[in-house]
Amino acid sequence: VVDKKTKLVLNEAQAERDDDVGLAVRAGLLRLVDELQHAGVRLDVVGLQGHLQPRYPHDPQRFLEFVHALAERKVDIYITEFDVRDDTFPDDVATRDKMIAETGGKFLETVLQVPAVKAVIAWQLSDHYSFYTDAARKKNPLAERLPRPLPFDENMQKKPLWYAMARALEGAKRS
Repeated sequence: VVDKKTKLVLNEAQAERDDDVGLAVRAGLLRLVDELQHAGVRLDVVGLQGHLQPRYPHDPQRFLEFVHALAERKVDIYITEFDVRDDTFPDDVATRDKMIAETGGKFLETVLQVPAVKAVIAWQLSDHYSFYTDAARKKNPLAERLPRPLPFDENMQKKPLWYAMARALEGAKRS
């Protein structure tokens, strides 16, 4: 027995990619949601892990079409694990932070056009606790260029991504 107040969420990764992997994930996810709903399985939310990876192609319009297709299935949509991988960006911190903010802000501005998108959840808040930072330190404990994928820096100070997220959320205010 499931508590009726509990949200049942199906969470998937790589859907934001506009390559063979991402397109296969999208098609498979839509098929799975259809199959679950057809079988009478309760599904309240589909979570899309928002690990933005600029090394892979992303077509905002095609992604928006996919998000609309999910919304047509009468599920809420959460962007989960939101962050911006910065390994392909320049070393300069100010330039990198600006590019991270632009990438994340544009993505959120696009996806938040869909009223079914009800939540944006960061994959940690501070770069200090990022999976990417941990992986970089394990690979090279003396690494000087550490990842900066999250809205707060290692000292919990707001970064440009925080402001880009705030602008996107403010622009998406709904009644």
